Amino acid sequence: MMRDNEKQQSGDIDIFSLNGLVSHDNVVGPFGCGIDLLNDFIRTDAMKQDSEMLSATTIMMMGNELIGYFTVCASEVSLAKKFKRSNTKYFTNQLRVYPAFKITHFAIKEEHQGQGYGSALMNALFRICSINISPYVKFPVLVVDSLNEKSTSFYKSMGFADIVHFSGAGEHLMGIATKQVQETIYREMEDMLHN
Repeated sequence: MMRDNEKQQSGDIDIFSLNGLVSHDNVVGPFGCGIDLLNDFIRTDAMKQDSEMLSATTIMMMGNELIGYFTVCASEVSLAKKFKRSNTKYFTNQLRVYPAFKITHFAIKEEHQGQGYGSALMNALFRICSINISPYVKFPVLVVDSLNEKSTSFYKSMGFADIVHFSGAGEHLMGIATKQVQETIYREMEDMLHN
């Protein structure tokens, strides 16, 4: 099981908790993903929110370069009927509000976008949720606010579906059933054991 400060190695890529980073400013300073909100958060707010136990940020490094990051926190969500209908296998009770695990920030450095790093980082998040968190904290859905059409397309490719479409610049609240994520992760682990 991966602890906060232990690195998960994948070739040249390391994925670990931001609170395990020794030199924050040198690493996050040059980070730029093309969205100011996400750039500003990793530079100025991520460490503070982590220390105040408001959210936890996990980073993806290649050598000394910050490639990407995600930030998560506990949350709750009202699921649209359409979302529950398309996921009836996973949502059998009729709660008005469900516990959720929320991805508050997800970013890949601009020059590394479209090279598979986003999928690798999201799969790392799925593994962390399935193996490290959900055995101890139950949440039936993983949610994310998609900021634009490009990110919406990416999240859909990772299995997320619309929960709510906000008016404005393509913003969506999207979700994926935790059990769906777990089934995928456990199937991959089983395949690895048999190969």
